This record gives sequence, C-alpha cells and structure tokens, in this order.
Amino acid sequence: PFCQKELLRDVIVVTADTELIQRCKRAAERSSSVGAKSLQVIDPNLFLQDMESVVGDTLANIEQEQRVEEEKQLEQSNDDKITSDMENEITLGARLIAVETQLKNSKKKKKNVSPKKRRKLEK
Repeated sequence: PFCQKELLRDVIVVTADTELIQRCKRAAERSSSVGAKSLQVIDPNLFLQDMESVVGDTLANIEQEQRVEEEKQLEQSNDDKITSDMENEITLGARLIAVETQLKNSKKKKKNVSPKKRRKLEK
C-alpha cells in the first residue's frame, strides 16, 4: 500500500476515507525529508463531477467534429456530382458538335454529286 512506501513523486489520492487520508499524510510527511514531491487528496464526488464535465465536453466536441466532417463529406459529394454532371454535359456537347460536323460534311458531299450519280446511288 501507499503508506508503506516513500512518497517520491506527485501522488493523487481519491478517497473519502478519513483514516486513509491521515495515513497518507503521515507517510508524505515522513517522505518529505527524502525530497518527496506532493500529495493531493481529492473527494470522490468532486472527482466524478469533474470527470463527467470533462467527458461531457469531450463528447460534445467529438459530436461537433463528426457533424462538421459529415457536412464536409456531403458538400464534397455534392461537388463531385456537380463536376460529374458538368463533365457529362461537356462530353455530350462535343459529341453533338462532331455529329453536326459530319452531317454538314455529308450534305456538302451530296451537293457535289450530280443528279445522274445520285439516281444511280439510290438504286
């Protein structure tokens, strides 16, 4: 137990037991001549309240970070969808231009064909 050893480092004792607190303080006083550090005694109820506060704040921060991350992912997926839609529109526009060009070229070729040749081609 703590009381049988010398107090050579910082120690925190969480207890409401007055006898244990007294034993720890006596051991700390005996260790002070050896260059001991400090002894802190904390009431368990206060310790639990502080822990709940810290954990509660931490959980709130984690939840906030998760919401922000989800919003970023949703925003990114929306951006990706918009980008994909734009790329599809560009691709379709390019195909349309290519088809229009082919149609114009084929019309020009038909103009150069004499009526006799056209009748032969149609048969």
